[in-house]
Amino acid sequence: MKLIDPQILKLIALSRSIIYDLLSSCFLYPYRISDFERLVKSRIPRARDAAKYLSNLYPTMDLLMKFLDVAEGINNYDLLTPIEVDFTKVDYGAIPYEGY
Repeated sequence: MKLIDPQILKLIALSRSIIYDLLSSCFLYPYRISDFERLVKSRIPRARDAAKYLSNLYPTMDLLMKFLDVAEGINNYDLLTPIEVDFTKVDYGAIPYEGY
């Protein structure tokens, strides 16, 4: 079995962490537009670069790229709300941290 260069493994791990960091920032709500710009929009270029690098490892990155396109176009509160609502739906299956 051929060993993978440790530098390549580090680059893969870094690329994944960039994407995970961006996605985890989307779970911080409620947002203000300034929060969204600071926590999400500012990270989109790095996430796109990371996704391009990782695209050879995964069957598709289409859904991530579509999300990045939508997030990039958010420039007012009315556009932000649908993303907030979609991400809060992910929490429905989890027991609330607050205990209610």
